[in-house]
Amino acid sequence: MARVPDIEVASEPDVDLGVALFLMLAQPSDWVHRRVEHVSFVDASNLHRRTSLDLSIPDNDLLFYGHVGIIPLALLTKRVLVEVDVTDESGASLPVLTRSQNAFVAWSLLAAVASYDLVATLGEDVSLSPAIINELRGLALASERTGSTLLESILSSSRSDVQREVLGSEDSLFAGIAGELAVNFLLLTELEPEPKQRRIVKFSYIQPLQSRPGRSWDRLMGRIGWRPIQFDFEIPAVGEARSYHFEFVPPEGLDTFAGEVLVTDGARETIDDAQIVGSRPRVHPE
Repeated sequence: MARVPDIEVASEPDVDLGVALFLMLAQPSDWVHRRVEHVSFVDASNLHRRTSLDLSIPDNDLLFYGHVGIIPLALLTKRVLVEVDVTDESGASLPVLTRSQNAFVAWSLLAAVASYDLVATLGEDVSLSPAIINELRGLALASERTGSTLLESILSSSRSDVQREVLGSEDSLFAGIAGELAVNFLLLTELEPEPKQRRIVKFSYIQPLQSRPGRSWDRLMGRIGWRPIQFDFEIPAVGEARSYHFEFVPPEGLDTFAGEVLVTDGARETIDDAQIVGSRPRVHPE
């Protein structure tokens, strides 16, 4: 059975796989019926994030290597994940792609979207230049620290190249997706069921807590309990399912005074108050 190759041994990206992944990411509500996210404290510095996805495998042969479907579960910051656990509805462990396999899929996605932009702008007979394909390989392998710099180099206006001008234009799909993959990676798993079969996939990991930016004096007062502790964490997948539920559980012994959900969409920003319910406070966005 064919498996996703390591990027180091692949001679070229799989553009067909990249197209299939792009369609899944562009229309997640077509195959994710419900997403439930749960965040709780492990200790004063770390959060435990658990997510459950009720999904149907898309009926798209391009997603399959042999009989295994490649399914994107989440977009996460390029950091080493701690205590990663991925299971199916029976509790059986599911494999996640290795870093090298994951980079091959990212390379394929980048090449597919870049190719789409070029064809849409320049014509059907245009292919990505070998130089850009090779640079996209490097971007797929880049760390969070170096990814943005590499992307800037690929799209550099000082390099006279029609293809780079198209990929870096305001209307480019590539620039937005490449910007995300420069600092994030897709958590990918493999599923073997027939397409359109309903499945439940659960995954969890430990994430460091990020304090809200502000004056160091305020943060110090929060640590010793003289002021409320304020912190932020991202829930980037909100809206990426037909139904979405988020629950935050504060640590024992602490009171939750307020919760807010900040939704950003380009220049538009709205803040919705969160509801605090239950004998042990839980914060649910309304």
